[in-house]
Amino acid sequence: MTAPEQIDIRTVEPGTRLKLLDDSVVEVTENPADGYWVLGRYLISPGEPSRQGREEMIFWSDIVGKI
Repeated sequence: MTAPEQIDIRTVEPGTRLKLLDDSVVEVTENPADGYWVLGRYLISPGEPSRQGREEMIFWSDIVGKI
């Protein structure tokens, strides 16, 4: 498996999949391009399966990279 690609959060487009520190995977649904947050829908959430399908704001420091 390849390592996640480093990103500039301000340029992340909707539809991009991101890996998070907790091994979750989210799909970006909206990006306010403020450099701090993106709105993403959880596709995989190993530590908290109830998050799958839910949209939440994701803080930049929780993002490992683009997959």
